Amino acid sequence: MRGDLVRILRQGAAVSAVRDSALRGRGEVAAVACRFCAALDLGQFAERRGGSFLSRLDASTERLRQALPSGGRSWGAARNVIDLFLREAFYNRYICTQFRLERAEEWLELPLDSNLARRLRSAFPECRLPPWRSLTLLTPAVNSNYQGVAAEIADNKGIARVHLGAFLRPPSL
Repeated sequence: MRGDLVRILRQGAAVSAVRDSALRGRGEVAAVACRFCAALDLGQFAERRGGSFLSRLDASTERLRQALPSGGRSWGAARNVIDLFLREAFYNRYICTQFRLERAEEWLELPLDSNLARRLRSAFPECRLPPWRSLTLLTPAVNSNYQGVAAEIADNKGIARVHLGAFLRPPSL
């Protein structure tokens, strides 16, 4: 029964990640991303070493990018979905425990979007981040720049960067 619960919760996390991503409302592209996340081996991310975690994250991002229909093969959109899914999985007690994701908390990325990029740039102009063009045009190098700044800011707050969005987004009712 517990395995069924975790499977259903993973599917819900995948739906939530795609709903909150740049792929929302994009029909077959969103459906492929949702199926990909629901089937993603989360155990591979239970990693205490940043280099190994990042290699697995990069590989999963590329596999998702390749799996998407030709009109939706953006690296940035694929990374956004994976980051959102990993955050959802991490925040779910059952999924996190099943796959030992707490081991990777410090390596999980801040799921980026234009609002967070704008807030990072305006709140911390001294960080000299490159201009944000769009999530679908996001490259690994630009993502790395933003993630580095997010990690530095989060470290100053005493949190992991995956949680930084809660501090940068105004609360909504």
